[in-house]
Amino acid sequence: MGFAGPGAFSIVAAATGALGFALWRSVRSGPKPAGIPAPGAYALCLTSLLLLPLIFLPPFFYDTLHYHYGLPSIFLRSGHTVPLPYVVESYFPLAVEMLYLVGMANGGYLGANLVNIVLLALCGLGILCLADRMGERRAGMAALPLFLFSSTTMYTVFMQKIDLGVALFFFSFVYAFLLHFDTGADRRFLLLSAALAGLALGAKYTMLVFIPVVAILGFAERFQVLSKKEETGAGFRTPSPAWKDVLLFFAVCIAVYSIWPARNVAAVGNPAYPLLTGIFRSPGWSPAQAELLSGDAHSLKAMLHSWRDVGVLLGSVTFFPRPSVTGFGSSLGVAVIGAVVFLIRRKQAPPWTFLRNVTAAYLVVWFLTSWFSRFLLPVLPLMALLTGKVFDDLGRKAGRAGNVVVVGLVALSLVAQSFTLKEPPNILKAWEASLSLPGRPGRAMALVSHLVPTLDAARFVNTRLPDDARLLFLGDTATYYYHCDFVAPSAFDVHPLQGIVTPGKNSREILPELRALGFTHVLVNWPEWRRLGYTYYRTLWTKDDRIGIERFLAGLPVVYRDGVVTIYTLEVFPHLNGDVLSWYGPLSLVTHQRSPAMASTPVAIPV
Repeated sequence: MGFAGPGAFSIVAAATGALGFALWRSVRSGPKPAGIPAPGAYALCLTSLLLLPLIFLPPFFYDTLHYHYGLPSIFLRSGHTVPLPYVVESYFPLAVEMLYLVGMANGGYLGANLVNIVLLALCGLGILCLADRMGERRAGMAALPLFLFSSTTMYTVFMQKIDLGVALFFFSFVYAFLLHFDTGADRRFLLLSAALAGLALGAKYTMLVFIPVVAILGFAERFQVLSKKEETGAGFRTPSPAWKDVLLFFAVCIAVYSIWPARNVAAVGNPAYPLLTGIFRSPGWSPAQAELLSGDAHSLKAMLHSWRDVGVLLGSVTFFPRPSVTGFGSSLGVAVIGAVVFLIRRKQAPPWTFLRNVTAAYLVVWFLTSWFSRFLLPVLPLMALLTGKVFDDLGRKAGRAGNVVVVGLVALSLVAQSFTLKEPPNILKAWEASLSLPGRPGRAMALVSHLVPTLDAARFVNTRLPDDARLLFLGDTATYYYHCDFVAPSAFDVHPLQGIVTPGKNSREILPELRALGFTHVLVNWPEWRRLGYTYYRTLWTKDDRIGIERFLAGLPVVYRDGVVTIYTLEVFPHLNGDVLSWYGPLSLVTHQRSPAMASTPVAIPV
């Protein structure tokens, strides 16, 4: 958790392992599973390595630079994982980011990118294993490419998003939950599913909605089966332990997830900052900021205006991507259609019925809460498997030509999905460009410089500013490439300049307060400052306050300027004439000319 040294961590790890082993030995053992025929077929999950060249692309996407990779890089430099002041995202559950941290510690962004490839391969392996468990290997082999090569999956790898980690934890939780019921309520699988549910909760805040819904649905099905057995006299007459299993599941799940609220309590005294600021003390989160944060999720309330919007939504998650509706990497492909077809089928075996109900419940909750396609990625392995089952059933009806039918359907599906990959930014061109990057880090950084307009400023900060410099960021929150001491407040959080820089204060009053906080420089990303001024910063400053900040900055000496970023120094000496400030110091003024077009991030990958 970042508060204890390696000795304490080793003791906790050993105690956890001993407790887990004792629990595993204490529960009732189920029947020994049958052997796996032709296990070499599992090597098909290695087709995910076709996306391996993408690991050579340096991070460029905003969320990745801000916290998916930005936070692990800060944690590595600081030596702890304590939440950062003014960065609300550092208080979120960060289970997948911790995996990136491990990869980053060993191989920089290449190691972090490789984590996503491993997660993708494990999801593919899970699809094959679950299909084998239900005796439907051909369905699993048909489902595998539908999952691996959907637009949403490939864009998640391309943009270095965390959703593949969320998908793995959620899919594994559902898999273990199914095994718990399928093996006669074997508690080993109950404990495993509960632990995986806790990991999924710790991977993304959206799971706080999806995990309880799926768990309640699963236990409801179990109680329904038990009640039927009691009515027919086929069940035990002794009281059922089902309620104990429910309590055990949620206890283990909460225990695994609790490390994140406990971390926040230790940091700010609030287990769920910023959600519980009305009860617990908080650094200053406001309801207006919470509303802006929730609005970014493309909720039903924000997106649904007529039933035509439902048609647009269905098209966007299949073959007609609309990033404005469902985000980048909008299309999940044929798996969505196949899953919908499976949902209306009747008389399925109990395991398939359970997977169908889980998928239906997830889709309903997703439709009501958020329209982002990548939020559907956790259920995509299940939807792909249901679609593979539909293809397999059609193959059975075709008799001897069944394999040809299934292969043909999968091939047509992949061709249909390939058209969605041309959505900007074009992932096919990115993959082609990445083939020339291994062993050429200079070319990789030259490529990313077209996508990260602040890269020159980051080079200046890392190489020209003194080691003891401490920067305050304004506008810029994508901080992965900055390797120094800085405070980069999130657009959703409070800012140190609030209450310090006001229209009624002059520079002589403001500078001592900023210096007292340890700041030596202020870095301003002007395009972001202006963009955020019309959106999120409206909750922090009035228009007059923002004008006051710009007036204060105009009186500071400049040590760096390009078409996007300006860096001001606070180490100034007052001039004799009023409040006009001049600066004399070891750094000369550095000016980089950049075209106005570079002020915004391009949407195409240059080749």
